[in-house]
Amino acid sequence: MAQTQPNTISRYFDQVRISNARITCYRDTYPDKLDQEAKEKRVANLSRGKYNGYLSHKTKIKIREYLHNWIGSVEQALKMCPKHKNKLRLDWVFVTLTLPCNQNHTDQEIKKGALKPFLHQMERLHGWRNWLYVCETQKNGNIHFHIVGDARVNHREIRDLWNGYLRPLGYIQDYRDAQEYKHRNGFNYNKQASEHWTFEKQQVAYMNGLASNWSDPNTTDIKRIKHVYNLPAYLTKYITKSDSTRPIEGRLWGCSDKIRDIKPITIPLTYRTKQIFQQLADEKGSQLFRTDFNWTLWRFDLHTLMHQYPVLAEIWHNYNYYSARHLYPELKSSQFFKPIQARDLQYEFEFVSV
Repeated sequence: MAQTQPNTISRYFDQVRISNARITCYRDTYPDKLDQEAKEKRVANLSRGKYNGYLSHKTKIKIREYLHNWIGSVEQALKMCPKHKNKLRLDWVFVTLTLPCNQNHTDQEIKKGALKPFLHQMERLHGWRNWLYVCETQKNGNIHFHIVGDARVNHREIRDLWNGYLRPLGYIQDYRDAQEYKHRNGFNYNKQASEHWTFEKQQVAYMNGLASNWSDPNTTDIKRIKHVYNLPAYLTKYITKSDSTRPIEGRLWGCSDKIRDIKPITIPLTYRTKQIFQQLADEKGSQLFRTDFNWTLWRFDLHTLMHQYPVLAEIWHNYNYYSARHLYPELKSSQFFKPIQARDLQYEFEFVSV
């Protein structure tokens, strides 16, 4: 670990930042102790990463943190207090919303006229209490949305709700006109799509289209997510894959207010905690990634942390538990959770140490 230099000891203070996915130790500088070069560097950092319509690396990291703080905290809290699994009845689902034909409105108009009321109705009618969405564009330039929700919904209800908001914008009528023209002489087989859409499936889609008068396009997809190792990491990888073919107007992602409320906690880095990090760094299985004067990035196995360093583990337990209580208030009526067994944990944690 980097040693505090004697002539700069009054300029720096050490902090521990705790969230579900990582525990970070870093060295910061008192604002009134910054030299001119450091001040200019901070100003430059604030001016970087201007909005360009694409998900930046920093934004993906932020989305990852929100997913970990939401889903990771709840899953760990339920491991600490398993009796609440049936009480919460959470079902993680992944929903994709698309347009049935060429986009004729701005991204902002679609988000305001369709996405926003869709999310509101999912909360009001279908039991979603927390959600997170990310915008992307398809190869044809149409905007579409990936959403993570916390309650299972029938696929028919999802499609009816989404198509209901697309109808006033004219997309259902445009879809009907396009399909009627395409099949004006009867069933028109699309050979170019045959690799992922077989002749038989196209025939079924054609018959369903005729039966609904081409008023029920398949604009939604919903997947229930179960038995996935490290679910927050899995969702992060899928939801931020960045296949957009053009810049997106306005916000690129969003989440419910309670998810946004969950922030990492920061506490002073004590001498005892420094000793813990020094001992962890010598443990078998620890990995050193990068180092400089201000910080060093290590990865430690959480099982080691739980077995040998219960004080730090208790802080992490409390963070998860009280985060889950904020997201799902019915947990507030429970008694203090029982100690968790190390073998039940499925995460590795990154520790950034001074």
